[in-house]
Amino acid sequence: ESDWSPHKIDFTVAGRQRVEFFSYVLCHSRRKSYSAFERADAHSLMDGHELAFERFGGVADGCKYDGQKCVLLRWEGRQPIFNPRFLAFAAHYEFRVIACHPHSPNEKPHVERGFWGWERSFLNGRSFRDLADLRAQLAHWERTVHDLRPHKKTRRAPLEMFEAEEKDKLIPLPTHPYDTARVLYRVCSIDGFVAWEGNRYAVPY
Repeated sequence: ESDWSPHKIDFTVAGRQRVEFFSYVLCHSRRKSYSAFERADAHSLMDGHELAFERFGGVADGCKYDGQKCVLLRWEGRQPIFNPRFLAFAAHYEFRVIACHPHSPNEKPHVERGFWGWERSFLNGRSFRDLADLRAQLAHWERTVHDLRPHKKTRRAPLEMFEAEEKDKLIPLPTHPYDTARVLYRVCSIDGFVAWEGNRYAVPY
């Protein structure tokens, strides 16, 4: 299961910023991967997946998503219409994209509940200098706290269950990662400038 959760973080150096947290959950072991981004766009979505795949050393056979446009363009009756770009990403890693029905959070309870516990275990009582410091603390928390703490229902540590029962069932990673390079197209104005994020940049003649 996968989802996003936005938060306003008061960094001690960088000031207050909106941070989008990505989560990817393995439902059997309850092992999770969290990553932080400045925006929840298609590039961040793919980057979050690749960080999760690297952390777990493989890919789950299928993953559930809600109605985010980067994954699901729309519904036509009961048929989900997926974003072709994300389908190409999924095909590269050979996993199935599964759409949850609108307004149905119970269809992916592990990631929804995971954010609730993560907020209290990781965010609560911590301070961060900037986004880089937050990411470093998050990775340390995953390894030293979340992976080793027994789950309330399974009564076993996620890392223990993952190593014993889930790791060998993941799809192996391909030889080369998917190309997530930012490729954007802009029309050059007659005076020789292109616009990008509110600024204009000169281009060669």
